[in-house]
Amino acid sequence: MINIFNEIGIPERIAVVKTPAELEKFINRYNKLTNVYISVYKTSKTIQIGKRIACDFKTAIINKIFLDFDSINAYEKMMIIHNFLLEKDIQHYVNFSGRGYHLYIKTKIEELKNPKIALREFTFQLAKKLGLTIGIGEKFDIDIQTVGDLSRITRVPNTFNIKRNKWCIPLSKLQILFGDLKIRELADAPNIINNKVSGTKLFSLKKFDKTDNELRLEIPEIKNYDYNIDNFAPCIRQILTDRNYTGWKNWYTVIVWLKESGFSKEETNQILKKYLSKFERTDGKGRNDYEHLIFHDKTLDYIYSNGREHFFPKCEVMMFEKNLCPGKCKYYNSLYNYSVGE
Repeated sequence: MINIFNEIGIPERIAVVKTPAELEKFINRYNKLTNVYISVYKTSKTIQIGKRIACDFKTAIINKIFLDFDSINAYEKMMIIHNFLLEKDIQHYVNFSGRGYHLYIKTKIEELKNPKIALREFTFQLAKKLGLTIGIGEKFDIDIQTVGDLSRITRVPNTFNIKRNKWCIPLSKLQILFGDLKIRELADAPNIINNKVSGTKLFSLKKFDKTDNELRLEIPEIKNYDYNIDNFAPCIRQILTDRNYTGWKNWYTVIVWLKESGFSKEETNQILKKYLSKFERTDGKGRNDYEHLIFHDKTLDYIYSNGREHFFPKCEVMMFEKNLCPGKCKYYNSLYNYSVGE
């Protein structure tokens, strides 16, 4: 028998579960005491991380595409994709998170060369086709931090969103049409439903599955992205704008943060070029920091190369060792330990 695993978070990841009964045990223990999360993707293997058993997301089973809508007009933007999927008869379902909407598109389980790229390529091309924007912050339609993230965790349906004082609820095919205000009223209590899936066809990600060398950046034009870094973590803004914090170690940190936040290699390159080109070097070679990073250190290529894992340091490291952090912000230890959103 093949074991299938999910990670559970409260919101820090605390355990791996294999069965609905194990999941129900955690829900009963923690629901309404704290927020309860589960990994979007199951895995076929686990790994040891310190003293904890965790899901090995290199073995993630890609059976869905996850989209997170937290903008001011989240309901309207979610409905654009919902109606498109209905027209194409593609299986999908929607949860109200307590704040915004989580939309899941069901896919065929296929062998993918690069599932992260396949998920990103599909999402960017879908957004471009439907006129939606992707980025960080409420003014963007789809949260870029969730796109292609195989290790992402999200709220367990019919658990309580403590911050919003609402339940995260699944929506039936009829309830999706109720409108945002009525759905928020429904979320005053759990919503037990039998059939939440619309459409009959599973979607295939095969044509979006590419290696880095094959990847065509068929994404919305740069004007759809906010390269104003006001929405970035304070430590990242500091490195990009303050000459006193330049250097290869901090450049590495910025690139990892951008990559782990969902930015493509080309998007990260655009950001680095915009900000680091302003800093002229003093080594007599006539280069600025951006040129040195790209052509000498080649850090961008190194971090985005296939087969390598890079991790953003804990925020305590940024605070006390690097002296880059003014205090806890909304991104505090959020890349790996927290949910996809509200």
